[in-house]
Amino acid sequence: EMRAIFERLGFDVETAPRVALRNQKRATLGATGWTVVVPTARRDIAIEEDLIEEVGRIYGYDSIPETRPQSDLVSAAAPLEVRNRDRTLAAFYAAGFTEARTYSFIGDRETALLDDGARKTLIELENPQSRSATALRPLVLPSLALAAAEALKFTPSLRYCELARVFRHSKTARDTSGLEENRLAFIVAEKTKEAGRGFVFYELKGALDSIFESLGLPEVWYDDVPSTPALITQDVGRFLHPYQAALIKIGNRTVGIMGVVHPDMRNVLDIPVEAAAGELYFDAFEKELESEKEYRAVSKYPAVLRDIAVLVPKDIRMTEVEDRIQNAGGELLADVDLFDAFEGDEIGADKKNLAFHLIFQSEERTLTVAEVEALMKKITSALEADEGWEVR
Repeated sequence: EMRAIFERLGFDVETAPRVALRNQKRATLGATGWTVVVPTARRDIAIEEDLIEEVGRIYGYDSIPETRPQSDLVSAAAPLEVRNRDRTLAAFYAAGFTEARTYSFIGDRETALLDDGARKTLIELENPQSRSATALRPLVLPSLALAAAEALKFTPSLRYCELARVFRHSKTARDTSGLEENRLAFIVAEKTKEAGRGFVFYELKGALDSIFESLGLPEVWYDDVPSTPALITQDVGRFLHPYQAALIKIGNRTVGIMGVVHPDMRNVLDIPVEAAAGELYFDAFEKELESEKEYRAVSKYPAVLRDIAVLVPKDIRMTEVEDRIQNAGGELLADVDLFDAFEGDEIGADKKNLAFHLIFQSEERTLTVAEVEALMKKITSALEADEGWEVR
């Protein structure tokens, strides 16, 4: 057994004891092995393992030859929540966003940006060290917007995002379900030629669409905010224009909110360009990332690209036009993307022009020109069915 222990330690079984014990007067080598008499002063040597340790100390652990591990070392897999976080942030990076890091503590500047509903949920510190850190933040967007406002002094445009925790007072002492949650805030700011017309909204929506698609979430859709603007105060409150905002949904579950930053808030923040922002409720959003995905093979047949522009009344939502195109195009219409929106006196004050890329593709055959033209005529007829709609 002693020989086996020496071998496990990596010692030369024949050499190590000889070298370590040859000058020890109380150690003798006999026919059956070593006999060692332990001095009374060495009470730490009581069992066989103690003697082996002493041999190793005298012989020198530096004398043990280097040997490769007997098995491969495999690092533990990252937790699922860490992988979901990294996947989501990587998708935002790919869409041109830069991750910002702001403090979880907020002060007077951030508190002034909150509405009354958010202020009631503040968890305030009893003994704050400074006026800039008096409470835990209930939203990420105020801190992110202030950081963006500072950055816009040196750059004409930006895309920022931040994934962090927010903290709120629970309704009762025992109810801690809403005390802490993860939020992903984002903001896009850019100078546009058509200032004041909300085109930055579509820029942000397009970026979010590409992010959701890269994450395997093509079923994301956008819904109207509640009819009463005050109802959105539980989210980003005063930040968004109540009539230029949308709820982000997957199925029947609301996973976020986005919209144009309110002009009054832009003035308060001193943001000189058009801006759109929002927050994802990351805990709810993460559950959708973990859901099962359907695999569909990429078609080996070529796609056919067509463009179409339609003039519609100003109050018509883009999603209404997109849904009508999808329904008319059927299964052969693989994708519809908005690439331009225009409002101006040239087309009438009560009109807007929306332009779409249409991608036709079959999984069974190469589409002919006649088939695509027939589908385009069907889509045109569907769009012009209502008065005031005109395909251009």
